[in-house]
Amino acid sequence: MRTSGQRRPGNDNDDDDDLFRAHLRELQANLRNHLGLILAGGLKFIMDAMIEFSN
Repeated sequence: MRTSGQRRPGNDNDDDDDLFRAHLRELQANLRNHLGLILAGGLKFIMDAMIEFSN
């Protein structure tokens, strides 16, 4: 198993792997940033529904 940073000799797919991993890291960062907004929106929706139905 390769550790990060090690390259296999003669394999051109490593550049594609690095690009893919970079995209995954960016996607994970975006999800992490938006997760708070998604949870806050869901919580607000639930609270509004509880207030609406309690009246």
